[in-house]
Amino acid sequence: MDYSKEKCSCTNCGKEISSEFCPACGQKHLRGDWKSIGQLIGHFFTNLFFVDNRFFRSVRKLLFAPAELSKAYLEGQHKKYLAPISLFLFANLLFFLFNPMRDYYLNLQDQTHLQPYSQLAYELVANKVNSRGIEYSEYEEAYNISTPQISKLFMILNIPLMAIFIFPFIRKSWKYYYDSLIISMHYFTYFLLGTISVQLIIKLAERLGIPNFLFIAQLSLLAVILVYSFLMAKKLIKRNLFVQILIALVFVLSLPFSQFFYRGLIFFLTYLAT
Repeated sequence: MDYSKEKCSCTNCGKEISSEFCPACGQKHLRGDWKSIGQLIGHFFTNLFFVDNRFFRSVRKLLFAPAELSKAYLEGQHKKYLAPISLFLFANLLFFLFNPMRDYYLNLQDQTHLQPYSQLAYELVANKVNSRGIEYSEYEEAYNISTPQISKLFMILNIPLMAIFIFPFIRKSWKYYYDSLIISMHYFTYFLLGTISVQLIIKLAERLGIPNFLFIAQLSLLAVILVYSFLMAKKLIKRNLFVQILIALVFVLSLPFSQFFYRGLIFFLTYLAT
């Protein structure tokens, strides 16, 4: 459509436009056929998967340029890349669909017997079972069905936990907790995408009949995470090699740290929901 020959008004703000996008509000000019099922489906997938140049640029940076995305965002480059929360939600959606790990939740037996808070957990469950007048096994079944879904819904809670662990170690270079939060969000997003990729590779190997591949895949993921963590530390922390290695280990240890507390949170959220 030649906008220079025909006067058009933006349907969003009413300003006259002479190009495909409104110079005032940025909305794309709506053609006569915009009220169509095809347009609706296209908008759905675009917004669901963030499919635009920023999406691909951000994913590429996240996967192949450790910490550069965090550094760019914290330096104010917000328009060029997707917001950290958008990338995380994309990874969390894939995690929800593929469910590659069961380490972020425990069944009721493990929660009430193998954790530091198990005594409290057992007493809470026992009181609930007695007050409802039901069998323990009945409640256990309901709990074990609900907890995986609740765990996947609240994965974002790992990020502030990781940031709490990381913050004291990097505050000389990144002095705000907010900085640690953004770094943790990108790091955890990378971790989720890595575990999903490994799970898909393992399933492919099983179909192809490749023996003993699970151990190799898990070891490979650990090696990749270690290397990625070191490259992150090297990019973010401009100090000597020893300090950078220490910070890399902090990044790695933030994962089990957050996981430990997250399991406790998931117990209480599932307990409240069942």
